[in-house]
Amino acid sequence: MLLSFIKKLLKKTVTILLLLLFLFNLYGYRVWFYYVQQQSEQRMITSLDKNEYNEADLITLKVPISLPYFTNWSDFERYDGSIEVDGQHYNYVKRKVCNDTLVLLCIPNTDKTRLTNAKNAYENLINGGPSAANNGKANNPLALLKLLMSEYNQNIHTYHLAPANTQSITYCIVNNKQRCRHAIASPWQPPDITC
Repeated sequence: MLLSFIKKLLKKTVTILLLLLFLFNLYGYRVWFYYVQQQSEQRMITSLDKNEYNEADLITLKVPISLPYFTNWSDFERYDGSIEVDGQHYNYVKRKVCNDTLVLLCIPNTDKTRLTNAKNAYENLINGGPSAANNGKANNPLALLKLLMSEYNQNIHTYHLAPANTQSITYCIVNNKQRCRHAIASPWQPPDITC
């Protein structure tokens, strides 16, 4: 009696744990990474507001602007925002308008870059995408099947057009690219150029 109760309890516990693991793989990791990234972003903004950064680490971005009426700013002002360039995240620190250019001083946000890379690696691991372990090789049977199906399952449409007093033209459309199989001779003379 006690043994059957323990077995039922163990089955329920394992079922609940597997269900929680499944739900974490569906949605939980996204929520977790979003929360951790937001906390990292808030810490970065707080440290920038307290001027806890090295001026030598700042990177200058210049953006051309065309406004009808603007004035040059004499000093930089504190500015919040972020940008991603080539996989590296940067936070804006200061901005200034000088002539026809917006000058932004940015600092690399290594925590956000690291978290984003970890999130992408986890998503690739969970979804069966290429990871650092196999260097992008298609060792996954599903990835190999996708590769083979996309190569041999092309949508091919053939249309035969026959304009009046000309040969017929055969067009073959493969993957939304139009190719003419037969050249035709035009029965009309091209128009004369008049200026």
